[in-house]
Amino acid sequence: RPVEIDWESAGPLEPALRELSSNSIDIFLGEGTPVRLSFFHQPDSEGFSYTEEGRRGVIAYGLPCDALRALARVRAGVVAPLQEDRNFDALGVMLDVSRNGVLTPFSIKKLIRSFALMGINTLQLYLEDVYSIEGEPFFGYFRGRYTEGELKEIDAYASLFGIEVVPCIQTLGHLEQILQWPAYADLLDVPAVLMAGEARTGILVGKMLDTMSACFRSRRIHIGMDEAHGMALGRYRQKNGLRRPFDVLNEHLQVVTNLCRERGLEPQIWSDMYFRLGSVSNNYYDRESQIPEGVAAGIPPEVTLVYWDYYHWTSDFYTEWIARHRKLGKEPVFAAGAWTWDRVWTHYPLAFAGINAGMEAARKAGLREAFVTLWGDDGTECDPFSMLPAVQYFVECAYGMPLEGEPITQLFAATCGARWDRCLLAGGLDAIPDLGPVQNSYANFGKWILWHDPLLGFLEAHIAECVPDHYRNLAAALEDDSNSGQESPHCRFAACLARVLAAKSRLHRDIRPAYQNKDNQTLRQVVEQDLPSLVRGVEELQTLHRGIWMEWRKPFGWDVLERRYAGLLSRLRTLGRELSVHLDDPRRLIPEMEEEPLRLLPGKQDTDFHFNHARSSSVNARNSI
Repeated sequence: RPVEIDWESAGPLEPALRELSSNSIDIFLGEGTPVRLSFFHQPDSEGFSYTEEGRRGVIAYGLPCDALRALARVRAGVVAPLQEDRNFDALGVMLDVSRNGVLTPFSIKKLIRSFALMGINTLQLYLEDVYSIEGEPFFGYFRGRYTEGELKEIDAYASLFGIEVVPCIQTLGHLEQILQWPAYADLLDVPAVLMAGEARTGILVGKMLDTMSACFRSRRIHIGMDEAHGMALGRYRQKNGLRRPFDVLNEHLQVVTNLCRERGLEPQIWSDMYFRLGSVSNNYYDRESQIPEGVAAGIPPEVTLVYWDYYHWTSDFYTEWIARHRKLGKEPVFAAGAWTWDRVWTHYPLAFAGINAGMEAARKAGLREAFVTLWGDDGTECDPFSMLPAVQYFVECAYGMPLEGEPITQLFAATCGARWDRCLLAGGLDAIPDLGPVQNSYANFGKWILWHDPLLGFLEAHIAECVPDHYRNLAAALEDDSNSGQESPHCRFAACLARVLAAKSRLHRDIRPAYQNKDNQTLRQVVEQDLPSLVRGVEELQTLHRGIWMEWRKPFGWDVLERRYAGLLSRLRTLGRELSVHLDDPRRLIPEMEEEPLRLLPGKQDTDFHFNHARSSSVNARNSI
């Protein structure tokens, strides 16, 4: 639905509206007579109302995020009158830009425009070490780190839309990237964890905070401190003796909090370490976890706890854990998960199930802040565009019951300029209905089958009979797309991946039986037709993947994925050579084909298995499943 703006009424919204009109996804274009929109600021409003008379519409709003969300709803063809109440003071997205892939400022600006139209007013940038610190040349070394100017540019652009950018860094764990360098060897407790209690640790953290304070206008900062496994048990223990990790954690948190206070910063941390240290199994969600009262009392009063949970599908569990955080004397921030990590495309059924349950609990509990995390674990292979439907769904859950059918389709077109159905269709790369309910399947088939070693085939027992046909049908459906809009390269990438997965899963299922049954006709077809075709498909996939990467991210980090593709192509060619030798002389056995693949855990569903690249590509990987 076309709209035009009464610019005299735009007021403080004018910079954002000008940006949308010149850079966004044709938000003001369409067929038919446009509705002329006026804006009326109501500072005490916690949402927006929209009324329309003839071809004139009025949006009354509280915050810029309310007005811009209302604009998208009008563009999507909402019927007036409409009123939406904002259930959260702060509604955000956390972009992981540190797990091998660094989004360019240009890409982040593009995302900011879509986020603003959805109703987002907070953006967290998860940075780890990918920012420049004066005097610390190995911080973000060859990792695509942001300059101070780039971070200021992102912050200033977000502010046009009323979006607060909150830096999300690490001040204890998840620092393996800097701790790998000799320059920081003396700060290593255990791999990835800083040495608490050291003067130089405090100096380094102070430099981190100085940089963040200079780059962002927000006084809020996320200082991380999650998953610091083994803290106080490595070099710290050698130097200081055995101490209760709870005490070391609180002491370090107090040091960092004091540094924040000196700079006028308001810190928040992930809450999991308190629950993990109270659990005999190191489990964040252990109902038997016990946090001593003295430990809870030792958490600095100005520190906010962020409760992250991506793994439960009923609201009751989230309700219980929100209450547990409140027993610590804290009003938590809730963080949902979009299931973008360890995958090539976002897993929507799993993301939607967890987001819906978590946000229902957060709304009912009256929490005032929530955000959705877009992690990039194990290489950031995930297509960034595929993340947007999960963010849209998260926002709809924040406002109440998520929209379905035509309303969500039209709204997504208005916020992102893309087709909701095509994005969700590509979600079939990991969601295979014939294997069972997809809304609680952890499996990342679209990743691990791609990288699985084609000659060893040690995971072949987990490739079910229905898998090749699933991917063949998915590829056909994705290729039947006449849309030439913004998501076209992404749909082409998804379709190519589905074709490769169809061929590769068929290869995995057929080649070993053919070898063992001495079916040379099938083996010859594999050598002469199937493998060359698959190699061409993988090469095309690599080209498409690289194009998306270079459009959205800095080039640093692509080397990791390029090596993965090179390894796969090399192993496919090795398989072809081994088969050719065997066909020329059947007495030449292929030892890898003589072994029989086993199920890793008999009785466990294939949908429960989630393999990273190292595990799926080699039996010699030491990573756990």
